[in-house]
Amino acid sequence: MPMIHNRWWVLVAMSLPVFMLTVDINGISVALPDLGDDLDASTSSLQWVMNAYMLALAALLIPAGRIADIVGRRLVLLVGSVVFGGASLLCGLAATDEILIFGRTLQGAGAALFFATSLSIVSNAFDRAERGRAIGIWTAVGATGSAVGPLLGGALTQFLDWRWFFFINVPVSIITVVLVLLVVDEERDETASRTLDVNGFLAVTIGMVALIFGIQQSDTAGWGSPEVLGALALGVATLALFVWLEMRAREPMMDLRLFQQRGYMSAALVGGLQAASFLGIAFFATLYMQNVLDLSAGATGLMFLTLTVPFVWTSPFTGRIIKLVGERNGMVLGMLLQSISILPMMLVGTSRTESLIALGVGFFIFGHGASLAYNISVVAGMSAIPESKAGIASGILNAARFAIGAAGIALTGAVFKAVESDRIASDLSSVTPTVRGDVDGLLSGSEAARETVAAQAPSIADQVSGIVDDAFVLAFVAALGFNLIVSAAGAAIGGIYPGRSAPQETGGEDNADAARAVA
Repeated sequence: MPMIHNRWWVLVAMSLPVFMLTVDINGISVALPDLGDDLDASTSSLQWVMNAYMLALAALLIPAGRIADIVGRRLVLLVGSVVFGGASLLCGLAATDEILIFGRTLQGAGAALFFATSLSIVSNAFDRAERGRAIGIWTAVGATGSAVGPLLGGALTQFLDWRWFFFINVPVSIITVVLVLLVVDEERDETASRTLDVNGFLAVTIGMVALIFGIQQSDTAGWGSPEVLGALALGVATLALFVWLEMRAREPMMDLRLFQQRGYMSAALVGGLQAASFLGIAFFATLYMQNVLDLSAGATGLMFLTLTVPFVWTSPFTGRIIKLVGERNGMVLGMLLQSISILPMMLVGTSRTESLIALGVGFFIFGHGASLAYNISVVAGMSAIPESKAGIASGILNAARFAIGAAGIALTGAVFKAVESDRIASDLSSVTPTVRGDVDGLLSGSEAARETVAAQAPSIADQVSGIVDDAFVLAFVAALGFNLIVSAAGAAIGGIYPGRSAPQETGGEDNADAARAVA
């Protein structure tokens, strides 16, 4: 039994794991170049370092909530915290990229367990009068983690080692476990069904992994290879099977009937496309700043503040913005701002000063657009469904965001690699076999190739570096262009939302509470 009965200590205990989750989503990208060099990991492997976490989180988020209702929310949260802490230790000790990816998968699983339970524990700990304030603080802590993540990741990577980005989660996990044991009572839903949709869980997990694996392998094996075609076919077939199973299950893992509501579907897609564009740009912007512009990890983290801080400071005004422009217009405005913000980013090159200015301006605008698009899409989605479906609906919104975000990283990577490979093939037509081999090694992330290039005569080393940098810049601009299309598609989808598009006299603050409850 808990020794301390204080609802504010419950809030502290529930805020810590959410802080860890958001730090790990946004902070890992800054450490990718260093861990890639250390583990001799390819760009495709680095994408899996991001996507393994996202996919595990997306796949387990909804079943974790169902399991918590059955066996107890405190128990599931404790298990999640232990798994997350242990997986973080494994990631920090990883000697190969394969071990790191496995550890990231376990991290995502642990994050799903505590993310699916922490909000309900906070909500039940407070009465109606204080619940909104408590949920607002809980969400603000998560938003702070989003902003602090890149800065923390950059500082730890630069001044200690990238492994400390994972090691720091271990003591936080231990503190979380101790606090939960001391202050949180066990709770469960005695009316919840004891049936788990195992078939649905397996189908959606296999389908998403196969689909993203096929997309990412296209950069090395080619779109027409049996490996890629087989993975894509398996992914599409298994996801189709998932839909078939869920429509016929008595107790489905995911109530797909929610998507019959046009408002819910459009809001879920807007939130997912916002995340896809955000994560796709952040991944390659990090590699660009450190590999082409030679920024340190710490400086890269500082640059990301221009992207994350606007997201944080505009989130509390979601309700007021909805009152001014309505839900539909708010989503469209947010995604249009994201689209517009990518235009200055596409002016980047190999000149550090001009490129950082272009990125900074773009990041600043993008952060404001991302805040509007995400927060208002959550409000719009929750407004489109009955209150009785709020629990499962919020879980699906978050799962869709993480799943589409992972797909966005993979698709952006496919565009990037296709353009980079085409440019490299053109540039290599007039160079010696030695230079060609060095370039291939650099593109695969080989530390040995870096050392070989550094040992070459200055003229050859400069030629290799020039070819690689020029190809990277061109591919990065193409990746930005792809995400401009993704953001524009989100604006178009937001425009078909059937809910409110005009200013409202009431309801804005209530919707802001809804956004905070599921953000």
